[in-house]
Amino acid sequence: MKFNKTAIGLTAGLLLFGGTAAAASSSLVGHKVSAVIGVERHGKPVAEAIVVQGRSYVPVRSLEEAAGVTYAMQDNGKIGLSDSSSSIEGQLTKQKSELVRLKSEIEQGEQTVHKLQALMPELSTDAGDPTTQSSLAAIQKKLEENRAAYAHTQTIVSVLEELSSSKAKP
Repeated sequence: MKFNKTAIGLTAGLLLFGGTAAAASSSLVGHKVSAVIGVERHGKPVAEAIVVQGRSYVPVRSLEEAAGVTYAMQDNGKIGLSDSSSSIEGQLTKQKSELVRLKSEIEQGEQTVHKLQALMPELSTDAGDPTTQSSLAAIQKKLEENRAAYAHTQTIVSVLEELSSSKAKP
């Protein structure tokens, strides 16, 4: 099991620092580690990297924790790296994207409600047509849900921005 973690770390190092993982990992067999070097972030030690044939290899878990990235073994046997959705910056980006999406849906919903209200007298002789009324009610309900979600997401963004700015201060 320890070999698997080491292999994963070496493979991720290859992915991060150039070269193709498959070609480089097979060329590592039989080569010696020429150095062990410290890896720091903001002046604090993060991990130790090894140097083989002039290339540095850093353990993936250390990078995950220090740089705010996540990794996972994919179905194709490769390691996938992505921004950590658990990091403050990752969550902030995600929530801001959600605000843009919700704002667009709210605007579209409001336009639809206005159009339906304007067309209601033309759609039937009875403005109280049950089909039209239920369609309008469903759209208005979804619109209110989106407005509530937007307000909630705005609160989350505010908190994350505050956390991010306090984390950036020394």
